[in-house]
Amino acid sequence: MEQNPEQQPGSGGGADNSSHEKQGIADAINVLKRSYEASNEHQREHDRQSLIWTRRTAKAAIAYTTLTVLTFAAAVAAAIFAGKGAYHAGEQAEIARQTLVTSQRAYVYIARPFFRAGKKSGGQVNWPYTIPLENGGNTPTGDVFHVATFIVFDHPVPMTYPFPDIDLPIKFTSVIAPHHDIKQVFDISQTALQEAYPSDSG
Repeated sequence: MEQNPEQQPGSGGGADNSSHEKQGIADAINVLKRSYEASNEHQREHDRQSLIWTRRTAKAAIAYTTLTVLTFAAAVAAAIFAGKGAYHAGEQAEIARQTLVTSQRAYVYIARPFFRAGKKSGGQVNWPYTIPLENGGNTPTGDVFHVATFIVFDHPVPMTYPFPDIDLPIKFTSVIAPHHDIKQVFDISQTALQEAYPSDSG
């Protein structure tokens, strides 16, 4: 019995199809592998870049924090120095004020007293005895208060003499200009001098 040549097995059609399917699967696997490797490479590059920028950001944050701390420290130091400067400036201003007050204030002292030649008045001879009160300061005095009297002693005045003239009712108030004086003059009679110094009379 003869067989139809078109129906005989082993013609090779099924094997070719199987080979093509295997090749297609292998190609798909290779494509997936390359895609996976490319994706991993891209992810690694992304991670590397992210790490680099994270480090840069961290360094920038540390630098900014350090700069902020230094700025704050400088501000605190400036405030401390400013406070000390203000304190010392206040001290210097007070010293300057005291110096000005001391240099400008009025101060009164008794200058050198002196006698003048005797003069006749009412039939007797008087000897004017002048006591200058001088203002050696740079500002005028304000209401200089002084009392004046005189007593003739025939002996040196004791150091413990009480000077009772402070209780006298006659008191004088004066204003003395800077580097000027006022003069308190006593007319001492020649009779009083002769009574105090009888050995010098004549």
